[in-house]
This record gives sequence, structure tokens and C-alpha cells, in this order.
Amino acid sequence: LERVAQERVEREAAAKEEELRGKLLLEAEERARSELPQLEQRAKEALEMKAQEAVQSQYPQLEEAAKQRLAQEAEEKMRQVAAASIEREVRERLIKEAEERLRSSTDIESEARRR
Repeated sequence: LERVAQERVEREAAAKEEELRGKLLLEAEERARSELPQLEQRAKEALEMKAQEAVQSQYPQLEEAAKQRLAQEAEEKMRQVAAASIEREVRERLIKEAEERLRSSTDIESEARRR
């Protein structure tokens, strides 16, 4: 009888232990689910901070590269403007020379007709 009672007590204790373990597991899962958004937010903030730090550490290099690129672009524009100006001057000079030759040949023809 004592052995039967002992077994029953052990079974009840095991059942209560299993029930308690299930409750604790359920509570832990619920707690984890409720904390998940906060954990995600903290992780997101940490990633953003690391990204900002990376950008800030790269900023001087990026700034220098941008300055160099702008200087190169400005130099290229100046070359283009200078080339266009020279081209315009050459064109105007050629037109003037052609007009002068035309006038000269017209003058020569007029003189020749008069004689």
C-alpha cells in the first residue's frame, strides 16, 4: 500500500512538474514575442549607427573624391569653351579673308572692264 501511494505521489508530482514546465515555456514564448519588436528596433538602431559611423569615417575621402571630380569637370568645360572660342575666331578670320579675296577679285574684274 505504501508503495502504491508512493507511486501515485510520484506520478502526481511528475504531472504537476510537466504542467508547470509547460506553463513556464508558454510564458517564456509570450515574453519573447512581446519583446521581439523592441529587440528588432534595437538591432535596427544599432545597424543604423554602424552605417552612420561608416559613412562618417569615409566622409573625408568621399569629399576629396567629389572635389577632384568637380575640378576635372571644370577643367574639361574650360577646355571646351577655349576650343569653341578658337574655332569661332578661326571661322571669322577665314570668312573675312574670303570676303577680302572676293572684293579684291571683284575690284580686279571691274578695273579690267574699265580698261
